[in-house]
Amino acid sequence: MLLLTAKSDLQNTFPNPSTHPSYSSTSTPDLMKSNLMTLLSVLFTVTFCSTLSAIAQPYEKGQSVEAFSAPDQHGTPFTFQPTETRFLLISHDMTTGKKANAALNTLGKDHLPGKKAIYIANIHGMPGIGRFFAIPKMKKYAHRIILADDADLIAKFPQQESKVTVLKLASGRIQSISYWNPETEPVDNVLKCSAPASQGKFVRLKEPSAKVWHHSLPRPANNIQCQREREASWTACGKPRRDAAFAGRTAW
Repeated sequence: MLLLTAKSDLQNTFPNPSTHPSYSSTSTPDLMKSNLMTLLSVLFTVTFCSTLSAIAQPYEKGQSVEAFSAPDQHGTPFTFQPTETRFLLISHDMTTGKKANAALNTLGKDHLPGKKAIYIANIHGMPGIGRFFAIPKMKKYAHRIILADDADLIAKFPQQESKVTVLKLASGRIQSISYWNPETEPVDNVLKCSAPASQGKFVRLKEPSAKVWHHSLPRPANNIQCQREREASWTACGKPRRDAAFAGRTAW
């Protein structure tokens, strides 16, 4: 009798959850399933966003080219030097690369370095058998070829079908993006440096002196005016000023 009374008191203190009005035999499994789905959803979102951020976006004008290293066709290491590089040329496919190599090879090994230009060829995804034949052939070219075997590196360079991407740089920052068709135009068409904005103009006068340096001043009307402005302006009547300020501005 004492045992029965104790059992009854214990049940009253710790009632069976199934006897609670809000209890459902399916509530616990459903709650666990809901929490699991929420967790999976969060994990998927985080992973997806991380993947998107990891995908390299093509460079745009005004951006700086990130540092990178890669070997050339002879296996010699190359490291991108922003201050020493004026142009980056990138071929994205094998067909365009062959045409570019044929055009650059005729110019000799010193042409691209003379322009401070670097030529990069995409070999990522090239099968082993293809590399077996392609790389020995590249070694025969006179110009240097940087072999890009990194998908993320190549993805950073914009591209157009059947053309070589040309990035014009200033201290590593992209000034312009153009595209070279090695089959129809010489490479020097895209390896041009703009003249300094401060450069003056040459104008032709009626006087026998012909060309003089024009520095944003009105053209002399005659020799008398020319004489009056001899000491106050630019080269007059074909004769340069002799002071240090105009030392570099000679008549032509």
